[in-house]
Amino acid sequence: MADPDVVIVGAGPAGTAAAILCAQRGLRVTLLEQAAFPRTRPGETLPPGVEAVLDQLGIAQAINQGGFLRHPGHAVK
Repeated sequence: MADPDVVIVGAGPAGTAAAILCAQRGLRVTLLEQAAFPRTRPGETLPPGVEAVLDQLGIAQAINQGGFLRHPGHAVK
């Protein structure tokens, strides 16, 4: 494998999004994550406004078909 153009440390939502965007632009990407997958914690949460970003990344359909729990509202007090 050739040396990567970009190395991203952290495969959470931001790191994964950055890796997808770089790969879509033709860059060779290495994405590093310290933790083993699958993780034992419940998971990540994404606010409703992130759907436009998922669309831009080209992964909205896969996420929506993934069987993840959806919450119809989001409130912060």
